[in-house]
Amino acid sequence: MDSIPLISWFAQHKDPNKLFSGTTWKYIGEDRTVRLAKADASGAGAHLHTVSIGGHRHSVGIGAHSHSVSGVTENTGLGVELTVKNSYIKLMGWYRIS
Repeated sequence: MDSIPLISWFAQHKDPNKLFSGTTWKYIGEDRTVRLAKADASGAGAHLHTVSIGGHRHSVGIGAHSHSVSGVTENTGLGVELTVKNSYIKLMGWYRIS
């Protein structure tokens, strides 16, 4: 583990500053999403998603190109917000700074 920068992921609460003496690590933080870069280390690209729900549209602009998605939906009947969340696992991320 002598490379800088180096990222390490832990499935438990572990502090690499205590695990690897003589190194300095910074915690990435909570509630963040990791977006992987392209093979040449450039950005992963940006795009737009448009979703049609119950006769109206919602668009979220996130950059360089766009995708359109449409379908037939029904009213949830409750008048509450709809949350869409990707499948995930929780990890603690650290990156080595020295």
